[in-house]
Amino acid sequence: MKTFGRNCTAKQSTVDFGSRRKSSAYKRRSGRTQGKEEADIGHRYLPKSRAVAVRQAEMRDVDNIVRLVNSLSQDGTLLRRTHDDVCANISSFKIAEAADGSFLGCAALYCYGTHLAEVRSIAVHPNARGEGVGQLLMEATLKAAQEYGIECLCLFTRIPDFFKSYGFHAVPHSMFPEKYNKDCRYCPRRNSCDETAMMRGELRHTAFVPISSSQNLVQLHL
Repeated sequence: MKTFGRNCTAKQSTVDFGSRRKSSAYKRRSGRTQGKEEADIGHRYLPKSRAVAVRQAEMRDVDNIVRLVNSLSQDGTLLRRTHDDVCANISSFKIAEAADGSFLGCAALYCYGTHLAEVRSIAVHPNARGEGVGQLLMEATLKAAQEYGIECLCLFTRIPDFFKSYGFHAVPHSMFPEKYNKDCRYCPRRNSCDETAMMRGELRHTAFVPISSSQNLVQLHL
């Protein structure tokens, strides 16, 4: 299956999922009526046959991203994201959508530096789960990391088996102090975290050389 970069056209990054609808799992789901969870997230019920495309997120996607991610934050599955936060980091997001423009899911790649990036806020709309949308988002995110030249990726998840198929393996949380300083120290579950820390690639920490007083510095005279 193809991976999709930020410059792919809709035609290049489109996959037809109509044939997968014949599965018994979908037949059970297709009889459901629109539930409260879907109404809260703010999306209409998705058609039985659709094509799915992954593209670079835009400002018009912010509200959908915030609603979906925060709908999964109550039980700690995802970290809550504010509207301002998503706006400021919109360039880090990929989104999946149906041919009619229906929002299906999102994923983000947060860069800590040249040595490390985190796959985060990966979420699929409840009515699109089991249809390969998460796979498309992961492939697009991994391709973006490759284009940026980032060799090591990390993530924190409750479903490690899904990410093992993409080359991630479990590691101690302590390997990523960048993540702790950014998010974990403020998390109410920091002392009882039930997520698995995972890594793909080789982690090479950036070395910081302190500036000594003997070094020549540029002085600014105001």
